Amino acid sequence: MKSGTAAIRNDLSHAIGLLANIGVIAGIAFLAIELRQNSEAVLKRRNGDELTDYEALVLNRSMAMTLLNYQYVFSEFQRGRISEAELPIASWRQDLDGKETVSGHQYWPDLREYWVNNDYREFDPAFVAWMNANIVDVREQTRQ
Repeated sequence: MKSGTAAIRNDLSHAIGLLANIGVIAGIAFLAIELRQNSEAVLKRRNGDELTDYEALVLNRSMAMTLLNYQYVFSEFQRGRISEAELPIASWRQDLDGKETVSGHQYWPDLREYWVNNDYREFDPAFVAWMNANIVDVREQTRQ
């Protein structure tokens, strides 16, 4: 009897492994499709082409996630875990300027208003004030 039970367990183990592998392959394929869509939206924005609503949403969400990452780094600064000198301010200004990437500066006002002034409140008001004073306002001054 044990040999029959062991065989069933072995077969079940192989089936689960096969399903897991199929899931990994499907996940990689999905990721490849997402990357392609994101790249196409970025290229269209850079070329000044009109974006579909979906492409605009993709870029907006991408910039929002980037800014949330910035906010995390800023929170580490607030907690004293990193110094102000360690904040990648020049990189953040470049990202918002859009010389090398899609300009995030065009997204900042809408994201700031939406993400601070609603029930979701993903942006910390202290982060928004710091970004305005140290990234956005400085960028505006250097452009004039």
